[in-house]
Amino acid sequence: MHELIPGAIEKALASNQIDIGISYIPIPTEGLDYLKIGKVSMNVFGSSHFAHKVYDANDLPFAIPISPLCTTPTKMRGLDGWNDDKVKRQVKYQVTLLESALELCRQNLAVGYFPEFIVDLHNHQVDSKRQLHKIKMKQLPKITTHDVYLIKRKTDTENDLMKKIAKVLRRYLN
Repeated sequence: MHELIPGAIEKALASNQIDIGISYIPIPTEGLDYLKIGKVSMNVFGSSHFAHKVYDANDLPFAIPISPLCTTPTKMRGLDGWNDDKVKRQVKYQVTLLESALELCRQNLAVGYFPEFIVDLHNHQVDSKRQLHKIKMKQLPKITTHDVYLIKRKTDTENDLMKKIAKVLRRYLN
């Protein structure tokens, strides 16, 4: 299993380094099929420290992925799916791992724009003091749900493993 950014997923599939990919920011690539398997809802989350008023995105310290996206068919530039062209936010931390962003949030140092199912899973694994909450925002990016795709080579037939992975993911997606 590899964690790759959009674009790198498609390159790894095309060069036979991986067998399938999963992405909510697909980069259309010749020779690949994109099978929609659901939608992921996104929202701003932080500790209870931030959960008591309505914020403007520039008033909050965001933790975001360090890897920018270069060639997306949408206006998204960040790996988290936030559209910075529409809603500006204050970026205080840039991280390489989702777990690092979650830890900054647990320590009251930042908020993050995360998939809701990830935060639900997180909250089931931590005590109530370390749980994350939706943060009330004056404005969010227009798109707060993203289609999720299983990506495969066009020459590969959809097999049992692909179907099982899609079935498991559908349990967590809208």
